[in-house]
Amino acid sequence: MQHIIRQEDDVSRLHGFSSGPDPWGDCDAGQLPGGKGRVVSEPRRLNVEIFGFDIAEASQIRRIRTILSLGHNVHSFTMRRGNMNTGFQADWPNTHLFNTANEKLWRRVAVIGASVVKMIGHRARLRSADVLVARNLDMLAIAALARWIANARHVPLIYECLDIHGALCGRGLKARMMRWMERRLLARVQMLAVSSPGFIRNYFKPVQGYTGSWTLWENKLAAGVALPPRPRHRVMPAFDHSLRIGWVGTIRCAPSLLILSDLARRMGDRIEIEIHGVVHRHVLPDFDDIIASCPNMTYHGAYDYPADLAKVYTGIDLVWTQDLWQPGTNSDWLLPNRIYEASWAGCPSIAVAGTETGHRVSRDALGWVVDAANADAVQSLLEELDRRQIAECGQSLLTRAAQEFVQSPLEIADTLDAVCMRDDGPRLTTSVQDPQVDPATILVAIPTLNEEQHIAATLQSLFDGSAGLERAKIVVADGGSTDATRRIVARFATRYPNVHLIDNPARLQAAAVNLIVETQAEPRHDILVRIDAHATYPPGYVLSVAKSLLSRETEAVATVLDSGGNTGFQRGAAWAAETRLGSGGSGHRGGMNSGFVAHGHHAGFRLATFRGLGGYDITFTTNEDAEFDHRLGLQGGRIWLDASIRVGYIMRRTLRGLSLQYWRYGKGRAQTVRTHRMRPQWRQMIPPAALAVNLATLILAPWAPALLILPLFYGLVLLTTTGALVLRHRTPCAFWAGPALFSMHMFWGAGFWYQFLFFDRMKHEN
Repeated sequence: MQHIIRQEDDVSRLHGFSSGPDPWGDCDAGQLPGGKGRVVSEPRRLNVEIFGFDIAEASQIRRIRTILSLGHNVHSFTMRRGNMNTGFQADWPNTHLFNTANEKLWRRVAVIGASVVKMIGHRARLRSADVLVARNLDMLAIAALARWIANARHVPLIYECLDIHGALCGRGLKARMMRWMERRLLARVQMLAVSSPGFIRNYFKPVQGYTGSWTLWENKLAAGVALPPRPRHRVMPAFDHSLRIGWVGTIRCAPSLLILSDLARRMGDRIEIEIHGVVHRHVLPDFDDIIASCPNMTYHGAYDYPADLAKVYTGIDLVWTQDLWQPGTNSDWLLPNRIYEASWAGCPSIAVAGTETGHRVSRDALGWVVDAANADAVQSLLEELDRRQIAECGQSLLTRAAQEFVQSPLEIADTLDAVCMRDDGPRLTTSVQDPQVDPATILVAIPTLNEEQHIAATLQSLFDGSAGLERAKIVVADGGSTDATRRIVARFATRYPNVHLIDNPARLQAAAVNLIVETQAEPRHDILVRIDAHATYPPGYVLSVAKSLLSRETEAVATVLDSGGNTGFQRGAAWAAETRLGSGGSGHRGGMNSGFVAHGHHAGFRLATFRGLGGYDITFTTNEDAEFDHRLGLQGGRIWLDASIRVGYIMRRTLRGLSLQYWRYGKGRAQTVRTHRMRPQWRQMIPPAALAVNLATLILAPWAPALLILPLFYGLVLLTTTGALVLRHRTPCAFWAGPALFSMHMFWGAGFWYQFLFFDRMKHEN
């Protein structure tokens, strides 16, 4: 049973309900349906074909073994480079393509072409695959072309991006051509998997204009791999010995080598620089000479992953985690594996402020951050640090759950589940247990105002099928109802003592949620679930939201709205709202995919995060949810859109009501844009642009009649969309889609321009 929200015009006017998320809001694209981990009655293994740039590369091996641990069949098509792990032999089926080399672009182009030709002999294998995974841009090109050659376009393709190559970030002709090629390939993938949200925020969205599905596979320790015993205690560095600074992993960063060697010369026998890992000598040709010139720098060679992790990191006191190889671009955006390895082993990190790595180290208290990427800043930090501080930080890391630093199989399983969905249901899947949720840790917030028709059903639906919900605290904040709402809640509380009623003098929904958090939250509460009073929910809704929140490292959970209605107008408007013209492509409006988004219909939060951001901004009578999500994103917080938790949204009853609703949507969006000086996304400017173009052409038509082609074209688009909906649904109700779309666009645009142009005056008046 779906959740049904019944929106009433008078209710929205009274306390500023936004009637669900703005369809042209910030939700970029949903990913991963069924994000909580399903157990399918007849699971079958997937055939996963992986295209890898180097079979011996550590992260490549980690990914394949994680997928194998989920019970799937894995075959790989891989290159081989000669600079690492030369003795490695795959213990899964692998087809060797060609040997390749670093930094030799034209040779790589030739190898890509030869590999595509070689794939002709593997067409049957590709057609029988369930999913293709391509790691890096070279392999994406091979996989996409091979899929086309094999006539296997039905097989979904995942592009896993671990780095943004420097050649893609330049301004020259070569860089523009490579970005153009990547854009063409991105249009053909079903999922983009990145190891850092910085890649999405700084490159794929603003540079490539990517709006498709994406998911986060952080470069953590590998799931499904037998890790060595985790250290239990961190020993304080001895005062009569040198402080040991480690550099571990892929050794390819020339600026880091220079900083560490400069530091070694400056501090002499007060420090030792311990280096473990594979050296990219094409990037560091003078590596051996630098090591030889510094007696307090030691290169220990490659280490066995993961068997040697504990030994490597317990042998050092602090680890240099910052990558400076490509400053200003890739190095500022990535999250290196060493921050997870070191934290798992209880070794504090040193990173640089202003980078994604520095932000993560600072946010999660993984170590210390220096203000500048130079030896002066690092030396100042080391001289200020007390050795007891270092030991305490390391011990604190060891007390944290290992799951913070080890990749959950759920992350990979959810992505594979998502891209392998078919019309006949899931092709797969993986049995992943939901986390255990203690209902006593949940605070449920329900704003109300004159909800006598719905509040009893809403409250009862929360308890139906939710064993243990009596231990949660459910608070109704009423904005001064003049009907029977308060009496109904009071009667309900006699049966369920965990239901409480408080007054909300500000009347607004945003103020109600803030008030509940400020006055009703107790130390035991970790999760905040937001409920709309005029809705009914399926059994287990509150616990489902809490489980979805705890299943992954995210600060908030959003849900999907499925538009519907009872009258002909409502149904036509609902079908219109779920087209791209009606929703702008927002994943929370009828979307089928789960995943990380910038905004969605608010369902649950980590209470500490909600408090830390100061809750909702109550100066926003609409769009307060999107404004909150914007502030959350600025702090690095993430929102998971769970498409398995769906809300049935009832459209407004009249065209007038729909128009007023979208007028408020537009005003709220403009207020958010002006308040935060944001650059609106292109889809958010479609309604304002449509209004401006239509008005301008009608005004100028007496002097330039040819301009009328623009509103005529716009009308033709609406007519075509309406016709398609009529044919699809085979009912005249769909004819309402055209007027509904026109109303949505014009009134959203009018509200946006009104608030945008007169924002300063209205702010002054307020």
